[in-house]
Amino acid sequence: IGLRLAQMLEDMPDSPQITVVERDEARAAHVAQILGHSIVLCGDALDKEVLGEADISSAQMVLAVTEDD
Repeated sequence: IGLRLAQMLEDMPDSPQITVVERDEARAAHVAQILGHSIVLCGDALDKEVLGEADISSAQMVLAVTEDD
């Protein structure tokens, strides 16, 4: 779900800056290969350091999705 959503957002004419946080290292590498303009971080999205690296304080929008959504 998250990958498809990121792809759809990237395809928008005025695509926003997208940062994906993926816990699984292999999945993060896979997502990074597929997405052309997004930043992909490997880590726990509940970790304050990861959220800091994602610069969440300047985000205009935050979406949380799981593989079961």
